[in-house]
Amino acid sequence: MSISVSDLRIPASSAVKVYVEGDFLLEHQTSSGITLAYVLKNEAGETLLSGHQVGQFTMADYHTLSLTATVVDRASYSGRYSDTLTFTYRLETIA
Repeated sequence: MSISVSDLRIPASSAVKVYVEGDFLLEHQTSSGITLAYVLKNEAGETLLSGHQVGQFTMADYHTLSLTATVVDRASYSGRYSDTLTFTYRLETIA
């Protein structure tokens, strides 16, 4: 998956920082209580946890952030699984 911004216009002393929130559990769409855990990693291969910063964009450097999700559990049931992640963008002052 990827995250990007376009037409960014912010002060040079600021950055748009991106954070992720979620439980990192895929839920079976028809069987209650059946889940598969997965990990979300950034471009550097670091595992992201809920509340972690995914990346940032500045006027000098805004590019596409690439994230990789990998299922770590073995599926006991076939079917469709889904999850929702929330990405929060915050304008913050940087040093």
